[in-house]
Amino acid sequence: MDKGGVMLCISVDPRKIERSLSFEALSNYMLELRLDLLARSDPLPPISSLKAPTILTYRTISQGGKGDDLRWGLDLLRSFPWEKGYFLDVEFPWPRWVKETFLPFWEERVILSMHILDHTPSLDELKSLFITMADTHPRLVKIVTYASCVEDNLTIKRLLRWASQKETKLISFTMGPLGLISRVMCINWGSYMTYACQSGAPLAEGQISLHTLLEFWEEDHG
Repeated sequence: MDKGGVMLCISVDPRKIERSLSFEALSNYMLELRLDLLARSDPLPPISSLKAPTILTYRTISQGGKGDDLRWGLDLLRSFPWEKGYFLDVEFPWPRWVKETFLPFWEERVILSMHILDHTPSLDELKSLFITMADTHPRLVKIVTYASCVEDNLTIKRLLRWASQKETKLISFTMGPLGLISRVMCINWGSYMTYACQSGAPLAEGQISLHTLLEFWEEDHG
């Protein structure tokens, strides 16, 4: 796969991390470790052996994940040595006291994320949201919306085209069955990267498998 240096992020269930150690056939990819899928009784995943840049994510229920205890989630994130270079997914709605924990790594390794689970706002609203998030100077901004109609994918396309002229890089696509188009096409529209899961159940609504995404990306030489 060669998408001109654009990143692909593979979302990983930390309970199945032994299947996620390496994807030698790929270049320019990252792993996202979905720590919100862990139960309190689960051991910490052995991530020191991961061979790709890794995002530590504790996705809360309000943002489409399974995390129901932000304080525990923060403790879980702190269990890993951030100085090792891990990227950190920080949810935009989190309270200030939580965000302040990440300040030493904010500009270098924080992905500031916002997930709108029930609709896609207007383009003007999304532009305003991006500006507000980017003004905090994270490494990346991530805005994901829900596609209620196919046209919502075009709203994300327009957002990405507009944001491509900005200093802060944007990750953006739509969730849900009607959001498949943007998951596949968003990097062509200017998204810093898109997300896929390993074979099996998706870890986010509308997420497609790595195999399916790569098949979409295959060039037709016939």
